[in-house]
Amino acid sequence: MNVYERTQRRLKTVFDLFDNIYVSFSGGKDSTVMLHLTAQMARAQKRKISVLFIDWEAQFSCTIEHVNALREGY
Repeated sequence: MNVYERTQRRLKTVFDLFDNIYVSFSGGKDSTVMLHLTAQMARAQKRKISVLFIDWEAQFSCTIEHVNALREGY
């Protein structure tokens, strides 16, 4: 089983076990991929997710722009 398939299996388990799904999002590449995969699963299951992003006022402006673009896109 490849990494993508394993991730899909884990996400399905999470969606099966929990009513509320939250993604902690830093704006970095790893959490961006996790957000996309979780949102994809949520759409497939007609579910909603919540996303937590904390602006410590220390992030690069390009990170904040990326976060805002994703917020608008989702």
